[in-house]
Amino acid sequence: MTSQKYRKVGLAFAVQGAFLGLVGLSGCAGVDAAGESDEGTVASALSDQDCDSTIGAHLPGISDEEFEAARTEFAKVTTPDDGLGPIFNERSCGNCHKLPVPGGAGDETAERFGRFNPDDTFDSLSREGGPLLHLMTLGDWVNEDGEACQVPAEHVPDDATVTTDRLPPALFGAGLLDTIPDEFFDELAAAEPEAVRGMVNRVHIQLPDVEDPTQVVGGTRVGRLTWKAATVGVTEFAAAAFRQEVGISTQHCVAGQSITTWAAEPAPNAVPVPVECQDNVPGTDYAVGSCDGNRTEIEPHARTFSRYMTFLAPVPRPRSAGQPPARQGEALFASVGCTDCHTPRAFVTPHVPFNGVPGDYAFHPYSDYLLHDVGDLGDHIGQNGETAEKVHLMRTAPLWGIRLRPKLLHDGRASDVAGAIRWHGGQAAAAESAFERLHPGEQFKLVAFVQSL
Repeated sequence: MTSQKYRKVGLAFAVQGAFLGLVGLSGCAGVDAAGESDEGTVASALSDQDCDSTIGAHLPGISDEEFEAARTEFAKVTTPDDGLGPIFNERSCGNCHKLPVPGGAGDETAERFGRFNPDDTFDSLSREGGPLLHLMTLGDWVNEDGEACQVPAEHVPDDATVTTDRLPPALFGAGLLDTIPDEFFDELAAAEPEAVRGMVNRVHIQLPDVEDPTQVVGGTRVGRLTWKAATVGVTEFAAAAFRQEVGISTQHCVAGQSITTWAAEPAPNAVPVPVECQDNVPGTDYAVGSCDGNRTEIEPHARTFSRYMTFLAPVPRPRSAGQPPARQGEALFASVGCTDCHTPRAFVTPHVPFNGVPGDYAFHPYSDYLLHDVGDLGDHIGQNGETAEKVHLMRTAPLWGIRLRPKLLHDGRASDVAGAIRWHGGQAAAAESAFERLHPGEQFKLVAFVQSL
């Protein structure tokens, strides 16, 4: 099964993200479009829009009704009655991950900060609310008991020596990626030329995908999500983002162990807010309770978010992918060295994936999901205790669906593919230089290929 075969019924959204209804789905790549102009530009905008209307479909393995309910929950605007607050970045997951549908990339950055210790290790300044600077606060508000509350805004601490902005990444195909075994990433790293070889980032599991027997709390797994490949799977991503970005805390049970990593409310610059002013849900906003009896249960709200991300299908390639510029650009993409990191190799799900997505399913994200030195693109933000060399590295960004992102690179500094390429340095410097040596017409074709993914 290929990544172009989707569930026959899926969700269609307009480019602005408004829900339109249910439509039949099919793959779009390779279908002849309106043709080619004298200048070689692809005149297929209408055809590509028709393909883009299928974005937001779900993979087989979940009912239309459950997926739509999960989408609605993902896009729900929360209030203090739901646990929103006291600080947050948005009132809904879908307000950040929104382009062009809930679960897509975002165009508004969030700031992160930290500092380096004398031994050159990273300090996230968690004692001062780091590393994430929340954009919003409940501010002056009145709680459900009629008490006046005031929650101050966060600020970058004076002792922070490094800051960066990060965009919300797209989540299309996350459930497929979640099934790929660690060994596959080791193979990708081993196959790369030594000069550009990436680092496999194994991280400790805080909240496993409980259907996967190989994942245990405190174990290790290859990180594959987020800009630094610091998150192991969609369940952990959902719980962490719910608390960090929306300010809603959760507690879970895994094999009798209570997971309270995200059970406390975030506080502005780590200065506690009175319980009655945090939100209108005292204590942990959503908790499953006792874990006695070897109980395993992911908190239902976080579970719903993870289900949505698990079954959100990859973006179909547009019809322009079958046009001469994009087809010719594929060879150029390889010849300049882009494929050293943005690998065209097929990822294939196991025969029986633990999370219910289709088995033996091939997909092409065009990323090795490894950490690389990309020169000035390194944002120098990482985990406590990591070396300066480690926090300089960035995960290779997947390129599938890149045409849907108005801002590129982790901080949105580039607005087009050519501009993003020109920011590459470090291990990618040779590829960037090779791109610059191409004739403008060849550069156009290479960009056309990337935009067709």
